[in-house]
Amino acid sequence: MIYIVTAAHNRREITKKFAKCISEQTYRQKKLLLVDDGSTDGTAEEVHRILSDAVILKGNGNLW
Repeated sequence: MIYIVTAAHNRREITKKFAKCISEQTYRQKKLLLVDDGSTDGTAEEVHRILSDAVILKGNGNLW
């Protein structure tokens, strides 16, 4: 299993492209771990739509 870890805060479009690239990979034993530090633009929801098995850790904006 390969774990891909990234962090985001209100970067919906960039993170969406990143998640889409991951979803298009042929290697199937992978999982995205997204640390979403209080995004208000729907970043976490968009990632979940693309990668339903992604692990999303939500912060309140104070992680940075």
